[in-house]
Amino acid sequence: MIWSQPHRFLVHDLFGGITSLSQAGRYWGAPRLWDPLPPHGERTDSSCLTLVKDITMRTITSISTIAALALSLAACSAAAPADTGKTPDTTPAATATPTPSEAASEFGEAVKNSRGNLVKTIGQLAGTSSLTSDVVTSRFAVTDLVLDPTCDSGFPDSPANGHYLGIHLNVESTPELAEEEFPWVSFTQYDWQAYDADGKRLNDPIGNAWTCLDSSQQLPAQIGPGQSVSGWIVLDVASPTGAVVLAMGGSPVGWEWAY
Repeated sequence: MIWSQPHRFLVHDLFGGITSLSQAGRYWGAPRLWDPLPPHGERTDSSCLTLVKDITMRTITSISTIAALALSLAACSAAAPADTGKTPDTTPAATATPTPSEAASEFGEAVKNSRGNLVKTIGQLAGTSSLTSDVVTSRFAVTDLVLDPTCDSGFPDSPANGHYLGIHLNVESTPELAEEEFPWVSFTQYDWQAYDADGKRLNDPIGNAWTCLDSSQQLPAQIGPGQSVSGWIVLDVASPTGAVVLAMGGSPVGWEWAY
């Protein structure tokens, strides 16, 4: 649509309508025709501009005049620039490299199994965070799983379920743990589950495991802020192969390792 000078008049819309407008503007994104017009009588380099200027000095009243204006304007277009034969020397814009939605976790990819547990391997880092934020409160790794370890307590009983399973952990807690309502982490035998090779959960994975190792070998029951410790947890399992799960605080799910 053609937008007019403040001289109010009727202009033919190229799509067939009659429109009355009085605001300066553009014609369908083409170079400006009306803003502002040169002084009366001044020559311009655009024959289209001269045509429009002359017509604005009078009111358009006849359909034939309107049609002539529409045809004249439709024929007007900016001249194509001369082809210099030169390739533009501007450098193409670099293709943006997709940015990951979030940085890779220090704990590795989160893979859950059918039991809802995070699957871990020996030596792979795991961790805990604050109850109210993503602040890390501890990092740990299971560094070894040993079936039927040597018991050194001095008073071991035979395994109630068939086999003892030693689990060695390295644990480091962060200073931020001190800000928690319960400022410690725990990895006791009561925080673990055991499954046989068929995926059946063992009812009592502790059995007689508490009698196997001397206390100097065992991981501390509670680990406070800013501590670094290592030690063993022993379970009493029924199968020589299977999986163990660390499910802190009685949670139904946690971290799982195959043995």
